[in-house]
Amino acid sequence: MAKILLVEDQASMRSLFSQLLQAKGHTVVLAEDGEEAWDICTTEKENFDLVLTDVNMPRLDGYEFLKRTRQHFPGVKVILITGANEEAAAVICQEYKADGLITKPFVVEEAISLIEKVLQP
Repeated sequence: MAKILLVEDQASMRSLFSQLLQAKGHTVVLAEDGEEAWDICTTEKENFDLVLTDVNMPRLDGYEFLKRTRQHFPGVKVILITGANEEAAAVICQEYKADGLITKPFVVEEAISLIEKVLQP
C-alpha cells in the first residue's frame, strides 16, 4: 500500500482522511500546515507516494507547498483539497499541475476513488 502525506489544518478533516486512508491499508503521515509538511519532507527525508494537501492553510499554503514539492520531489503525486467552486478548482489543478482535486464538500466514496486512481502506476 501507499505512503501518504496528509496536509490539512482542520483537525476534523485530518482525522477523517487519516481514518479513511488507514482503513484502506495506507500509511499516513500527518501535517497541520505546509510548513510542517515541508519540514517532514526535507528533514526526515520521507519518500511519499502521494501528497494530499489542503489549499488554504496558515503559515505555508497549499500552493506554495505544492510548488516546492514539484521542484524538489518531481515524481510525487499530489492531490489538492479546496473549497473553491469547480471552475476555479479546475484552473487551480491545471495551473499547479496537481494530479487530482477534491472539492469541499465532497462525497467520501468519490474522494477515496480518486485517491486510489491517482495511486495506480
